[in-house]
Amino acid sequence: MNMLWLVILVAVEIPKPVGWVNDFADVIPQEVEQQIDHICTYIKQQTGAELAVVSITTTEGIPLRDYGVELYEKWGIGEEAKDNGVLFIAAIADRRVEIITGYGVEGILPDGLCGEILDKYVVPYFKRKDYGGGFLAGTLEIGRIIAEDAGVEFPPPDVSYDMPVVPATRQRMLPWGLLLLLFILVGWRILPMLFFMSLPGYWISGRGGFGSGFSSFGGFGGGLTGGGGAGRSW
Repeated sequence: MNMLWLVILVAVEIPKPVGWVNDFADVIPQEVEQQIDHICTYIKQQTGAELAVVSITTTEGIPLRDYGVELYEKWGIGEEAKDNGVLFIAAIADRRVEIITGYGVEGILPDGLCGEILDKYVVPYFKRKDYGGGFLAGTLEIGRIIAEDAGVEFPPPDVSYDMPVVPATRQRMLPWGLLLLLFILVGWRILPMLFFMSLPGYWISGRGGFGSGFSSFGGFGGGLTGGGGAGRSW
C-alpha cells in the first residue's frame, strides 16, 4: 500500500458493521437485502465462512482496494486462524467494486475467478444502476463456490432461483410468441400475472422468495486478508 494512502487511512473513520449486509450507500432494496442476508447467514452456519457485503458512497479519493483491506482488517472478517472471509464492497459514486479474500479462501477464490464473477454477475447490473441485482448475483455466485468446496447444499433448502447472468430486466423478458399465446388462452386475466412476474427478484428467488430470513450476525470472527481478490470499474 502506498505510504501516503496508509497515512490518510489512519485518519479515515471506518464504519462499524451492522450485519452481514452493510448498505451504507442505501442502494439495495430491502427485500433484496433480506435475500443477501439469508445467503450469508446460511454460508456462515453451514461452512463457517463469513461473507460481508458493503456499499459506500465514496472513499474520497482513496483507492477502494486500500480502503477495503483496511475495513476488512478492522472488522476481522472470517474466523480467527482460518481467515475464511470475503469482502464484497462497492463505492457507488466512484463506480468501483472489489472482492477481497481472506488467506483461507484464496485457493477457491483466486484473483482471476473473482474478476470473472465481477465481469459476469456484477458489473452488468451495476452499469444499469441495478445495485441490488448486482450485489445479489455476486453473493449467490460467491456463496455457491464456498458451499461447493465445503460439500454443502446450495442454494439453501428453502431457496429456488435461476442464477442471473444478464441484467434482471432482460432475464425477466418472455418471448413475444409465448406472451401472445398466453393472451389468446386467458385474455386480460394474464395482466396480474405479468405484473407479479415483473417484480424485482421474481426470477431469481422464485415465488417462495428466500423465506423470512434468519440472520444470526453477532460480529465477525477476527480473520485476516493478504489483499487477494479483484476489482472492476463500471
